[in-house]
Amino acid sequence: MAPPTPNGTAATLVLLALLGAAVWSVGSLRLNVATLLDSASNATDFLSRTLPLDFPPVAEVLALCAQTLAIVLLATLLAVVISVPVAVLAAGNTAPGPAARYGARGLIVVARAVPDVVLAIVFFRLFGLGALTGVLAMGLHSVGMVGKLYADAVEQIDEGPRTAVRATGAGRVQELVAGVLPQVTPALVATALHRFDINLRISVVLGFVGVGGVGFEIAAALRRLDYPRAMALAAVVLGLCIVVELISGAVRRSLLGDHAERRRPRRSVAASVPTPRAEAVPLPPPRPVARPIRVSPPWTPGRVRRATYVLLVVAAVLV
Repeated sequence: MAPPTPNGTAATLVLLALLGAAVWSVGSLRLNVATLLDSASNATDFLSRTLPLDFPPVAEVLALCAQTLAIVLLATLLAVVISVPVAVLAAGNTAPGPAARYGARGLIVVARAVPDVVLAIVFFRLFGLGALTGVLAMGLHSVGMVGKLYADAVEQIDEGPRTAVRATGAGRVQELVAGVLPQVTPALVATALHRFDINLRISVVLGFVGVGGVGFEIAAALRRLDYPRAMALAAVVLGLCIVVELISGAVRRSLLGDHAERRRPRRSVAASVPTPRAEAVPLPPPRPVARPIRVSPPWTPGRVRRATYVLLVVAAVLV
């Protein structure tokens, strides 16, 4: 059994601490199986009031889905536009100085720390109901995730192309465009698609604070206690999320696959040219292997007969 390592001991202690905190949380919140069983009747009653589902007309469903997708798309684009320069300032290998790097990192942390619902409430007070509230709330909050992932992608680039561009006398902007951007483009697109999926789900929650789209109609149906309509719209959101996830997943796989194919090392022209075969150099003859020296005479037929006679005589004496 291998002796415990400091990292393994620390991981075990952290795991035990988390387990203890989980047990304390369950006890303090009074979560138990009996509570779930007591709520089974409420769940059954709720399901009975939601069936049959009341779907809106197809034209209305398509209009709500289009409005939701438009809000989510604009919010994601806003996050990407803000996150690209912020990531360049936050990455250690492209930041002009420590002050700019720490300032950009602080902006990313603040954007990630402030919940999107809080931003939506603030913008609702400023701009009222409408799509602008959702675009600003989701877009600014998304900078916390998108900017961090973009900065990490910039820090992991190969410095060779960037150094080559710098050696030609190019300026800083040309260096970023020609030496950095081509390497991080697949990561930028994949991250933007992933954030689009997240914002699509968030838009439903923001409908409860006045952001238009399917989420706003779900909130209105729940306020009217119209559970069949609310659950029908929730099913529409589920189908929309599945379709968007499949499309964005296929796009991400194609982008990352092409990127990996482009980065696969290829044989150079010099390596493909056959080199002349070197003449075989005769090897010296192998040295003879020294045989072990015998310390006893070989077992000849005469020696075998003599040993047999001796063994028979000894056996006769012992008997």
